[in-house]
Parts: sequence; C-alpha cells; structure tokens
Amino acid sequence: MMTTYFYTAFTQKQQRGARKPHGVPAFIGLLGWLRALRHARGRRRQYQYLEELPDYLLDDIGLTRGDIARARRRDFWS
Repeated sequence: MMTTYFYTAFTQKQQRGARKPHGVPAFIGLLGWLRALRHARGRRRQYQYLEELPDYLLDDIGLTRGDIARARRRDFWS
C-alpha cells in the first residue's frame, strides 16, 4: 500500500512537471515575425541596390538584370 502511494505521487509529480506547453508564448512568436520582417526588409534593400547598379558593374560581378529578378521572385516564395 505504501509503495503504491509513493509511486502514484511520484508519477503524478513527474507528469505535472513534464507537461509540454500547448503553443509558443505570444512574445516569442512576435519576435520571430519581427525578425523575419527585418530580414525581408534587408533583402529588399539589397535587391534595390543591385537593380540600381549600371550594367557594366553587374557584368563585372557576373549578374544580369534577369538574374536579380529571378532571385527576387524565388526569395519571395521561399
């Protein structure tokens, strides 16, 4: 009887302590969205900078305007 009591109390305590949260806390989800937004804005600035470069500079780094447009579309969907 005594063993059963200790076993039951121990397993119930473990179950309460081992409970996993049902979802991500709101502030962590918000921080993830803000990080993703900041990252997207940075990529957008980089694409704008590349699009403003003259053709001879793009040729120097081995890019075409089509490459930039393709990368921008691919980056949007990924």
